Amino acid sequence: MSGTVSRELRRPNGAPAPASTGPNFFLIGAARSGTTALAEMLRRHPDVFVTRPKEPHFLAFAGREVAFTGPSDEATVNQAAVTDPAAYLALYRTVRGEHARGDAAVTSLYYAERSLETLHRRFPDARVVAILRNPVTRAYSAYSYLRVRGFEPCADFLDALAREPERIRLGWQHLWHYVAMGRYARQLEPFFEQLGPERVEVTFYEHLCDEPLEIGRRLFDFLGVDAGVELSCERVNVSGTPRSRAIQSAIRWGTRRPLLRSALKTATPFQLRERVRRTNLAPDELPEAASRMLHELFVDEVRDLRALLAHYVPGLVESAPGWLAGGEAASRGALPA
Repeated sequence: MSGTVSRELRRPNGAPAPASTGPNFFLIGAARSGTTALAEMLRRHPDVFVTRPKEPHFLAFAGREVAFTGPSDEATVNQAAVTDPAAYLALYRTVRGEHARGDAAVTSLYYAERSLETLHRRFPDARVVAILRNPVTRAYSAYSYLRVRGFEPCADFLDALAREPERIRLGWQHLWHYVAMGRYARQLEPFFEQLGPERVEVTFYEHLCDEPLEIGRRLFDFLGVDAGVELSCERVNVSGTPRSRAIQSAIRWGTRRPLLRSALKTATPFQLRERVRRTNLAPDELPEAASRMLHELFVDEVRDLRALLAHYVPGLVESAPGWLAGGEAASRGALPA
């Protein structure tokens, strides 16, 4: 972060802080596409409030029982989901006049129809920010993320891909849906249709990696807060191959114990926890056979997304990452986490 920002920050239009303390924006996006990094960058802005936990999954699961059945699902998404309306609004009890207030949940995009139903019923004026990533590298990053935590039982990525339909049938949560989560066009289209392009901001993981401050300025402007505030953006939630098995085993052990994990989150700053994890992971490499297969799977998906964005956001495709602008879904070599 550069400089010091006063809490007396005035909004671009000089308007006073709104009386409401509930959410007026939602950060959505495919898992492993940078939602956590964006959420943490937004959280550092003095006029933006992001819930803790950042991912309560309320839009997708409001009033529903969350009972996914995959490995770790009970200790992760099932436990983290906040589905009761009063409990969800209580996450905003520490709002102190911030103009932009919201959460960051990847389920909001993946379960688009449910999320839009909740939006229309409870937060009809809210805006959404969607962040997307090359669907090929996103799929492998999700696999690597689950694998390094000891949850993914398949040592071979292609084997895990082959098991995806059965896992979905059995009720494993969205993060296991390596291919399905990359079908962006069908997930994003209902948001454009029902909210209108003026309430939907689309950005890309690749741009966030290359120009985080510019992406931050765009999002601050979209959310109606001072876009001149410069905040740092660190890579978080990285995936890769552990450098030290001992350290990774300790992380896995703690992850599987909800009470301990909760205590560590309370006692340890997020940035410190992420720095420890990131230091212990080396970049992973996407297997060539899987890259070719996923490229073929996503060719039509990328084409549909390109057409969707060209229709609703003219000009965005031309400045999009190569996988979208050029229609190349495959990526070779080492992955950015």
